[in-house]
Amino acid sequence: RVRAFNQVIRANIGDAHAMGQKPISFVREVIALTISPHLMKSAASCFSDDAIERASEILDSVGGHSMGAYTESPGIRTVRKHVAEYISERDGYPASPDDIFIGTGASSCIKNI
Repeated sequence: RVRAFNQVIRANIGDAHAMGQKPISFVREVIALTISPHLMKSAASCFSDDAIERASEILDSVGGHSMGAYTESPGIRTVRKHVAEYISERDGYPASPDDIFIGTGASSCIKNI
């Protein structure tokens, strides 16, 4: 079959990096800091102040100040609060953390609901 293009990029699985999107470093910094909180002191110069502040806020909101702690089923409340704030600002429509459910992907969330 003759096609007007040389390559097919499969975008149905959400692999943004395969599509050429530059990695978002803020998210990676926050994840690193929440998983290894000691880095906030021992390697603080390697992380942005914003990432340190967000990681501290997340750790303060989970039991035992540890990402290994159990959370509410819909996800960490602080994260759901920030998602609701973002949606409200972006869409101009109020969003509530109580209506936000965070999971590992759409399929698993649908199964849980």
